[in-house]
Amino acid sequence: MKLRSLSELELAVDRETAWRKRELVTILFHARESRATKAPTALRAGVALLYAHWEGWIKNIATYYLDYVARQRLTYEQLSTPFFALALKQRMTKLSEATTANPHIEFAEFLRNELSNPAYLNSKGAVITAANLSSSVLRDILAKLGIDQHPYELQANLIDQGLLFRRNNIAHGEFLEVSMSDFEVLHSEITELLIMFAADTLNCAATRDYRI
Repeated sequence: MKLRSLSELELAVDRETAWRKRELVTILFHARESRATKAPTALRAGVALLYAHWEGWIKNIATYYLDYVARQRLTYEQLSTPFFALALKQRMTKLSEATTANPHIEFAEFLRNELSNPAYLNSKGAVITAANLSSSVLRDILAKLGIDQHPYELQANLIDQGLLFRRNNIAHGEFLEVSMSDFEVLHSEITELLIMFAADTLNCAATRDYRI
């Protein structure tokens, strides 16, 4: 997706959140409307789908933001520290595999002579969840985007135990009882986290936090 303007980024984020919000509401509705005999299955399925949206929402919106920053054509010197670090990492990946001197010499020349050139940022594959979006993985994504981690740290236990632990047990075929009240709280708080993440991302873009 080529997101060159802030309005294009906002539209992409709005579209991403709109369909996911609709489905999250549907998931909760089905769980509440399930008959007593079917409720345990509906609730376990609800946890699995809630996690799917948790991972998909975070990964896609983070990737949109990275793509947007990449297309601002800033120089390396203009990038904020998190994005400068990401740009360097993408160049340094080749160094870790190099067995000759030339790649290292080229990187040294880049540091000395090319920092005023337009930065190369590749959003593809930059956001890694490993199908296991725990609070520690989320912290890494937030750091990569330059988003304040503190509000999310307060919900680390909810993410790891409330959502991820339950989802992993369910996904691996284990029987895990989930009460309606627990699911409603989990659904509400995870949805709030996701909405906060979308808002924080757009705010960083609007205030140009990606620039030094």
